[in-house]
Amino acid sequence: MNLNIVQDFIPVGRRNRPGRVNPMLFVTIHETGNTNRGANARAHGKYLRGNDAANLPVSWHYTVDDSVTVQHLPENEDTFHAGDGAGSGNRQSIGIEMAVNSDGNFQTTIDRTAALVADICIRRNIPIANIRQHFHWIGKNCLQNIRAGRPITWAVFLEKVQAAMDAKTAPPVAPPTTPTTPALVETVNFDLFGKAVEIDGMIIGGRTFVAARHLLESMGGYSVGWNGSTNTVIVRRVAN
Repeated sequence: MNLNIVQDFIPVGRRNRPGRVNPMLFVTIHETGNTNRGANARAHGKYLRGNDAANLPVSWHYTVDDSVTVQHLPENEDTFHAGDGAGSGNRQSIGIEMAVNSDGNFQTTIDRTAALVADICIRRNIPIANIRQHFHWIGKNCLQNIRAGRPITWAVFLEKVQAAMDAKTAPPVAPPTTPTTPALVETVNFDLFGKAVEIDGMIIGGRTFVAARHLLESMGGYSVGWNGSTNTVIVRRVAN
């Protein structure tokens, strides 16, 4: 899935961009709670660059909607998204908000968020056990929809993340090879010496015969032909 990430960073020096180092030990998932039409990822990027968000202060790393992912801050900077002050939610996790605007496709937003989380966990070596709901840090009912099983449960969301991680880390499948005709490495002429030989069902040289083609080709590694002008059996040894 194309993550379609657009960077729209909060300017350096704003109150909601503290600029402290984030060790990136966790990923925290939120829902924006804003169901207004047009309240998509780009709209939340505009909000975070404004004075209202700076004065609170509030910030997070990504907002995901059904078509685009907007990155508001570098992952290795901490933010104000978990509500736990100097706790691990704010200081040690990457915060991701899922847009719930009424004119968006929330199921697609969920799928795109799972793909983003899988990408982050692989790049930052974050175990799936360290993916947390906002609820985990302060007991807030967020993610409100997914916690209620709408349209999926939290367990199913984590399964989607794991599936996306597995798909990204699976070894590449080698393309099928096209069989090639073995190269001829040697041609040997066998004189009949008066003995009959059956070539493609035709008896040459008498009533008693030796089925050279069937004998040699059954042994493998040989192909048998007949040269009528010289009365010789042509045996070709082919590469294995």
